[in-house]
Amino acid sequence: MIKKIVGLIVLMLFFVPLSVKADGAIMPSPGFWIYETGQKATIYHDGKTETLVLQTSFSGDAKNFAYIVPTPSKPEVSKVSDDIFTNLETLTMNYFGQPIPMVAEEPIYKALDAGSAVNVLEEKQVGLFEVKVLSATDASALFNWLKENDFTYPESKKYILDDYIQNKWFFTTAKISAEVLTEDVETKSRLGKLTPLKLVFQSKNIVYPLKISAVVEESIVKNGKTMPLDFGQSFTNYYRYYQVPITLYVFSDHKKEASGFDVQYANWVKPYEIEKLAKNDNGNAWVDAKKKMYLTKLYRTMLPQDMTNDVFPDNAENNSKVGVPTIWDKLGEFLNTSTAFVILTASLLLFSIMMIVQFRSERRKITYWIIQLISFVVLAAILGLSLILSFQSYWRYTGTFDGGLLIYQLTDQTNLKNIFLIVIPLCVLIYQRPRN
Repeated sequence: MIKKIVGLIVLMLFFVPLSVKADGAIMPSPGFWIYETGQKATIYHDGKTETLVLQTSFSGDAKNFAYIVPTPSKPEVSKVSDDIFTNLETLTMNYFGQPIPMVAEEPIYKALDAGSAVNVLEEKQVGLFEVKVLSATDASALFNWLKENDFTYPESKKYILDDYIQNKWFFTTAKISAEVLTEDVETKSRLGKLTPLKLVFQSKNIVYPLKISAVVEESIVKNGKTMPLDFGQSFTNYYRYYQVPITLYVFSDHKKEASGFDVQYANWVKPYEIEKLAKNDNGNAWVDAKKKMYLTKLYRTMLPQDMTNDVFPDNAENNSKVGVPTIWDKLGEFLNTSTAFVILTASLLLFSIMMIVQFRSERRKITYWIIQLISFVVLAAILGLSLILSFQSYWRYTGTFDGGLLIYQLTDQTNLKNIFLIVIPLCVLIYQRPRN
């Protein structure tokens, strides 16, 4: 009678739907950066030199597009392939703020005699952009230069220019004129697919020029009267007012953090992985990486009026990884694969066959029992791992583990089923053990 009851129970177990729970899902890919209007930046800092890669994403009714980037020293401006941010998004798998988009009504720069207060140090074409590198000693002179060269820079924000000038910073202007602003270029701009600009400059500290992004025109002149802009209002040659997503990919010798920013990814990256992120027109790597660097992905959203300071990322307390799958995550992924299901099913089937053979034999055979034992170990390992992950996942994300949690997890339907699938075969294994 005992044999029939046990055999019936185990056969019933075989037809119970097998399920393995792994709550430790990892790194959803959000995918937000493809459609957002704004800018993204990649920063590579070797302790003395910063490489700042910017990609503009612009949507609006302006006929020309331009922006200005302040840097603490004179930059060398070039371009890199536009797949750098796509590759970084893939690498981190887990997002405008810097140079503010400004509007230019004329495609040609006009000469301005500003004396020695504004000097054009370099002028060249970089991809679609007309690029000029400036130095300035007077904010009013620089404001007038921008105005005469058709940059719509609000006079109320001249103090921001003065802050940079007092610290002897340089300014890089970049403009796409109406002559090259075709429908294809506009589409690429909206999708963040314009050729990224690369600025290389000397800097002891990592810096992201965010303060200039506070430059937003808040009024328009209509019928001779100055009127405030309403959110969502359709207007020409001004900026739209909205929360701006800011994404920084920072390569340095240590994990970084910045006030108000979330760390969405942090991990070491090997030199060859850094170099293959992007290339220039000659096929050379976008940066010469001589050693592994720590990549930190920082993200936040801000209103332009809140962008009152540049971002100087600091070293984090430690180099703990973020957004990188742990051993538990990898085990959870395995349990959700068809391979794990096949192994689990095969183990239970083999155990059941050996059990039936043992019951039908007059004497217990050590060979059959060893096969039962092996299949049970595999079965128990998979189901036991599922139970452990069930508890570990909750504790990992809540930081608590108490009696109430224990009872809750033990009464979970999937966990009860897995416990049942371990205990019953174990009892059969003990019952059918070889005896002298």
